[in-house]
Amino acid sequence: MKRRGRDWPDFKALLERMNADELREKLTKSIGQQQAIEAEPAAAEKAQQANVPDRRQARFDHEHDEGGGVTSRWTGNDDKRPAAREIGDAKEVSAATGDPIVLYGNQFAGVDGTIGNPPRLFQLKSAQDGPTLVRVITEARQNAQAHGDRGLEVHVWAPEMSLSQATDALLRDPVPYQSWLGRVVVHVRGGYFVVPTSGAPSA
Repeated sequence: MKRRGRDWPDFKALLERMNADELREKLTKSIGQQQAIEAEPAAAEKAQQANVPDRRQARFDHEHDEGGGVTSRWTGNDDKRPAAREIGDAKEVSAATGDPIVLYGNQFAGVDGTIGNPPRLFQLKSAQDGPTLVRVITEARQNAQAHGDRGLEVHVWAPEMSLSQATDALLRDPVPYQSWLGRVVVHVRGGYFVVPTSGAPSA
């Protein structure tokens, strides 16, 4: 504190000697330096994603057993941790399939974690109606194509829909996914079904 007090008159005098253009240049430079400092964590996270050839082997700072067959892993503050609703839906999926699930939080675009043992890349979606069901499966395929995640297993949690509602929606507007997605599973009221690679369930 004493040093800052001694330095202040010199700094004040320096500012007073500057014209408007010089002051603007100095402020712009300072703001740029601050933005670079703030961008470092995001750059580090992006680099981590790029440097993990197999996201099933990603390393994280934190791990927590959520119960119900679900484990969460994340790096950074708790705002990177999986959301409570996502954890709840994952527990339902784990209970239905018997597969353990690991959620990655907000670490990787297009991948929510892994499912099964040995682990398979996993993405969790939710849907309340037919159009949303079609949309989220389409988004999952697009994410896999954008990030090169072939074999991604997608589970759509849709307990408000009946089996007939879900299959009718996909028969009207099928979403073929070929080799981009490993499997698409839709969880409806009372059970679940696997969507064929053609995107159209059996009538």
